Amino acid sequence: MNILVICSGSMGHYYGIKRFFDYIELGSEHNILYAFHGFNPEIGDSDPSRYHIPSFPAFLNYEFRYTKKIREIIKLKQHNYLLQNRTRTLFELFDYFIPDVILLDNHAFTDGFVLKKEFGKLGFNVVFFQTRLSTELSMNSAYGSHYFGKLKWLPSQKILLRQRVHELKYRLMMPGFNKYRQLDQYRKDISLNLNMKRYRLPTISKIPEILFSGVNLSQYQTENQKYMGLCIKPKWPGVKKSEKFQIMVSAGSVLNKLQYLDKFKKTIQNLIQRNPQYHFAVPNGFKVPTNSNTSFYTWDQYQDVLGQSHIHIAHGGFNSIKDSLSYAVPLLICPLDWESDQIQNALFIEESKLSLTWNIRRDKVDDVITKLEIIAIDNYSKRIQSFVLNDNSSYPPKKIKDEFSDLIQDPKWEIRNW
Repeated sequence: MNILVICSGSMGHYYGIKRFFDYIELGSEHNILYAFHGFNPEIGDSDPSRYHIPSFPAFLNYEFRYTKKIREIIKLKQHNYLLQNRTRTLFELFDYFIPDVILLDNHAFTDGFVLKKEFGKLGFNVVFFQTRLSTELSMNSAYGSHYFGKLKWLPSQKILLRQRVHELKYRLMMPGFNKYRQLDQYRKDISLNLNMKRYRLPTISKIPEILFSGVNLSQYQTENQKYMGLCIKPKWPGVKKSEKFQIMVSAGSVLNKLQYLDKFKKTIQNLIQRNPQYHFAVPNGFKVPTNSNTSFYTWDQYQDVLGQSHIHIAHGGFNSIKDSLSYAVPLLICPLDWESDQIQNALFIEESKLSLTWNIRRDKVDDVITKLEIIAIDNYSKRIQSFVLNDNSSYPPKKIKDEFSDLIQDPKWEIRNW
């Protein structure tokens, strides 16, 4: 069976779905191709399982990635350049790899419109996936967000109201050319309904969606959401920690979008200077002064450095959190993008007693030092191990593999039956 995985967003989405397949050990009878615009063949990426898509998903005002000039942006929107470019490259992809099943990153849900319009008579199945926690919002649920600088649970009604105000603002600021009007055009003449009761991005209703988390990490789920567990294989047995107490710092793979990155870097620099008893491992290119208690790591070294660390200061992306859980490394989570799911992740993991949260807007350096000291002496690592093993027990690989196989072979998910 040919399984095509179309990723979007960041490299974290790719690593999230790959972790899932590694967990269930899908087997040689399945041929998997990962397609993503973030793969870079120019730097020698010759992995046959990775395919570079030379186009962005046709949503989120991605015209701004091509140019900053307003006239050119309007022209791109007038000619529907993003949608036409995406459609062309998907045709090329299907010529290269003929899928039986497509797993579609829900961040690129507009690809579903292209699939329905251009490939609606074909028989392959389409299933959405998301690597983060559930984003479905009900009237009685809450979602992690911010309120006057505090990180807290907000009623879903408040979140949805914020999003409606955001949509209205865009429609007024860019009448005729805003991203919501674009979305209306994409849906024209296609009988697909959108589920708008989501955090940030909507998705196509009634198409099943697999989530790589457990129901214990979500306040709400819908009928078509299929929870697959964390899909974490424990890596902590046999891993040797660094001789000196090591704190690893990471900030994900999409640094240019992180709202509070500069303040984060300055605080890390202060932590390094004021805590010579700790060794800090920071990403290459982070541009903090080199100290005797500082080392730099590359993306290729990330897993090895994490396994050797005693604390992980992370930005709140769910895949970074799961990386830390796989090595039983306690977390200090500092959400850096307050308009994403990072606050939601941080609050849930802290409530599970696996981490503490650093509020980048309110916590001073002394507050952060105190939290690091608490994590260093508390029993976080053992709680993480217990949490992961319980998740493995609730979502054993064989059970999840069988459920996934049944889902992708169910004929009602064929695109012609949408």
